[in-house]
Amino acid sequence: MTTVDIVKKVSPATLPISVIGVDDGKESKIGSGTGFIINEDGYIVTNQHVVVIADQSVSTYYVTVVLPGEENPVRAEIVGSDAQTDIAVLKVNTDRKLPCVTIGDSDTLQAGELAIVIGNAMGKFDDSVTVGVISVPLREV
Repeated sequence: MTTVDIVKKVSPATLPISVIGVDDGKESKIGSGTGFIINEDGYIVTNQHVVVIADQSVSTYYVTVVLPGEENPVRAEIVGSDAQTDIAVLKVNTDRKLPCVTIGDSDTLQAGELAIVIGNAMGKFDDSVTVGVISVPLREV
């Protein structure tokens, strides 16, 4: 597949994520990131650092996502997170089946393979795309 083909396939399952803070009844966006739908029932993977404050203080902060084909954000529940791997799993409740990405097997990566990143750069630029190369697939971080 070409980079264009991959972007067309993955973009519908790539979502902007926002962390909303509530102070004296006023809401404001305090953080943002990108997630991708991994299950048509509404499970989403993002970075733990994006949602950490909402995970630690659920009475003051919450997470929203904008689902494909929707304009208005919906709340997402943080199902779990791990600081060491910087991964968090969110869940949205929806009656419709959502587009989802296919998760690859990182054990099969080889140096020199193409890496394509699709994201919500700086919380403003949905579907930003950049390309890189896998350099050392077995490096432990």
